[in-house]
Amino acid sequence: MRSPIETILNIRKYLNILLSPLRAALLKLRGVQCESGILVLGKPHVEISNGTISVGTKTRLVSAQANHEIGLSSPVVLTAKHGGHITIGENCAINGATIRAYGSVTLGNNVWVTAGCYILDADGHPMEASKRAGSAANETHARPVNIGDFVWLGIGCKILPGVTIGEGAVIGAGSVVTNDVPAYSLATGVPAKVIKDLKH
Repeated sequence: MRSPIETILNIRKYLNILLSPLRAALLKLRGVQCESGILVLGKPHVEISNGTISVGTKTRLVSAQANHEIGLSSPVVLTAKHGGHITIGENCAINGATIRAYGSVTLGNNVWVTAGCYILDADGHPMEASKRAGSAANETHARPVNIGDFVWLGIGCKILPGVTIGEGAVIGAGSVVTNDVPAYSLATGVPAKVIKDLKH
């Protein structure tokens, strides 16, 4: 027999599913290019300023705790600024993750991005202390991030500017990816290093 709390969570879960078409319509009003069949569970945070965000068909954006079995520390956050472009392919799962583009962040098809992940194509501030203290505090240099089809990013990964992750790769929980990861490999650690070939 379900407890009252479980019952409430189930009600929230199905309510979020029912509200998904409305949430998707609201995303379109915010300027997100949404293909048909996307599932928007909970309320994502979206910011578009001289940029674009596109989300492929059958992709799931999960910001609601009731619809995720692992704790979500934040909603899905999608930010495209300064001419940045976020492109999310088909049948992806974005669960309580942050994606920010000042240039270009591209996710292929069937990509899983688990709770607490950050995908960033720019540092957000200059490295030079003198610039951070002055009028150039928000100047940044973007480097494209490309994530191939069937990639799985474990809980709490950080994908940093300029990284390409090859098709079918898996990034272990808590890893910080600073360099390219080959296709069909397992990479983990800080910084992430390839520890296994997944082709066999």
